[in-house]
Amino acid sequence: MKKRILSTLLCLMMVLSLLPAAWAATEEIRSVSLTISAPVHGSRPGYTAECGVGSYEVANMNIGGFTNGVKWYDDTTQKQMDSTLDTCVSGHNYTVTVYLEPADPDQFSFKHPVTATVNGHSAETTSTGGGVLVSYQFRYSYDTVEATVDAPLSGKIPGSFQPALSTSGVNLYAYDWFDDDGNVLSKTTSTFRAGETYRLKIRASSANLAFTSHTTASINGANAIVEQADGSTILFYRDFIATMDGHELGSVGLAVTAPQVGKTPSYSATLVPSTMTVTNRSMGSNEYCENGVAWYDNGTHTYLKPTDAFQAGHSYQVSVGWLKPASGDKLATSSYDEITATAAVNGENASISGSATNFIVSYTFPELAAPATTPSTPATTPSTPATTPSTPAVKTIEAVSLTIAAPKAGEKTSFSAGTAADANYTVKSVNWFCDEDNAYLKTGDTYGKKTYILNVTLTPKSGYSFANDILLKGTLNGEDAQARRLEDGSALVTKYFPLIESGRSNPFTDVKESDYYYNAVLWAYYAEPQVTNGVGNKMFGPDSTVTRGQAMTFLWRAAGCPEPKSAQNRFSDIKPNDYWYKAILWASEKGIANGTGNGQYSPNMTCSRAHIVTFLYRTAGEPNKTGTGTWYTDAVNWANANKIITGTAEVFNPSADCPRSDVVLYLFRQLAK
Repeated sequence: MKKRILSTLLCLMMVLSLLPAAWAATEEIRSVSLTISAPVHGSRPGYTAECGVGSYEVANMNIGGFTNGVKWYDDTTQKQMDSTLDTCVSGHNYTVTVYLEPADPDQFSFKHPVTATVNGHSAETTSTGGGVLVSYQFRYSYDTVEATVDAPLSGKIPGSFQPALSTSGVNLYAYDWFDDDGNVLSKTTSTFRAGETYRLKIRASSANLAFTSHTTASINGANAIVEQADGSTILFYRDFIATMDGHELGSVGLAVTAPQVGKTPSYSATLVPSTMTVTNRSMGSNEYCENGVAWYDNGTHTYLKPTDAFQAGHSYQVSVGWLKPASGDKLATSSYDEITATAAVNGENASISGSATNFIVSYTFPELAAPATTPSTPATTPSTPATTPSTPAVKTIEAVSLTIAAPKAGEKTSFSAGTAADANYTVKSVNWFCDEDNAYLKTGDTYGKKTYILNVTLTPKSGYSFANDILLKGTLNGEDAQARRLEDGSALVTKYFPLIESGRSNPFTDVKESDYYYNAVLWAYYAEPQVTNGVGNKMFGPDSTVTRGQAMTFLWRAAGCPEPKSAQNRFSDIKPNDYWYKAILWASEKGIANGTGNGQYSPNMTCSRAHIVTFLYRTAGEPNKTGTGTWYTDAVNWANANKIITGTAEVFNPSADCPRSDVVLYLFRQLAK
């Protein structure tokens, strides 16, 4: 009996010793991970998959479209792929399905859903039999993205060279031009210079397909460098060298006989290029011009006649015109038809006035010195005629620097600007403009908590002249300032002093306190709800273009993100998954957005200044509407009267692209509370 009990106890102990192993063998698998090669254009998809850590493996199944437990489906053509024949095609989406089985039966969880990842991304799972099917869709991109753009021309602004994408389904999101030092060029104020290298960066997006590491890009048929391809967007670039327009003259030159004391003026000029022609100007009764050449005495403020002689102690200006280039040619100009070509008289910088095809070149010779006298010599020695000293060349001023007390609320306006002791120019005038009041300040006025624009006019000293707008650089209080040469030979230095809102740090590296849109950008960033948080990488992208969809989204957010009252969508090119969907539905209900015709809103069209001003005008209820003029005439007149578009760096051009900086500025002036 004792032996029988002992045997029973031993058997029971053996059974109990086996229980942990049995429990471990039936532990449920709740998650799986796979790694499989992504589809590549022109290649067959991969039919092997690697499993992550765990007691499961890919089933060795070769039926029902599976090969080695892997099956591929072309979602674009809706066709199952043949592992021995079919290859992947650019622009198609593909779904891979992998059949997994556990190392031991019944290990996959049936009480809890099994989760899965493929290449680190979430995938769908389906339990079947004792295994699990894992499915994942590869959103495949185009084999290449193609863009075209006009090559940069000297004197033109970057905003005139917007690229276009020729690949179907890929849209332009943003673009920027960079100089050789990596600085972003302003699309509205910078200009290209012949012979210099510029880099065009294009960011494109796709609503339906993804960009992968296999995607290539080209600009004007030449390979471009892909800097980033992260699914929905791609960033690529190519370098260009700016050239002169084949029919544009980058520079013109004249040669005239320089004035000499006691000599009469010469009325002939050698033209460079020689293909130019000159037409004699019509002058007044007290003026004189011959062969297009006129001489002006700056001392007596009169024009010289052929019998007049040059006098010591006087400076003289020569003007030649009207000059006309050969047929079909013209002077180099900016996109706003401002002359960017340079001129020289006897090799020295000169000024140009007029138009690109009918102009005058003017140059002021420095003050004439008295002729040197020769000491008397014995009668037996022949007298030596006196020689006239050579006329000193006029020196060019390429940089100007000023100091002035920056505006502070409650302090008197300062109209005194300082220059360096050795400066070759003097201050002619100082004026201040208040952006909010749309008025100039007077002596005795005090600054308020507002934005001010400073303009200082400079006059060159004798023997000096200012360089042209491209070469002339300015600083004020040690910071960059806009400087340009005026037609009368003086220079204008401009600087913005924006109202700085306390307690708000600047989140953007490409926006400075001296920018006229500074306060608007900070408002847009800190607003509730936020109007915009920039373009990424701590960049706001002030010079980047804005699409109509983006602009309406900004406006909608600035209005508080109101919900549209109806889900009715009147535009065929707006879909519920678009991030601007609610914004455009709301705008359509309010009569703010009427679309571009044919039932379309055109969300990817670049937003012009007329577009955003009209959106704001309609948001305000279209006050003082006349219905005359163009579709935007009333809006522009209203915006100008309400100081929404005044004080920016350029003349308001309704058809010009409106950069992000000014879209936010206009919203800030109208909607900020």
